[in-house]
Amino acid sequence: MDPTDAARAWYFDVRFRAESPVAEWPAEFVIVTGYATTGEEWPEERNAEADERLE
Repeated sequence: MDPTDAARAWYFDVRFRAESPVAEWPAEFVIVTGYATTGEEWPEERNAEADERLE
C-alpha cells in the first residue's frame, strides 16, 4: 500500500465527538484539516500550527 492509500484508509477509522447525540449523520461530508495528510510526515508543532490557521 503506498503512503497516499494508507493516509486515505486512516480516514475510515476516524471517530467524531459531538456535544449532543446526532440523530442522523449526513451521507457525505468533508474533513478540513491543516495536518499533513498526503503521506508527508510533519513534526507535531507544524501540524498544530497549520491546523490552528484554519480556525
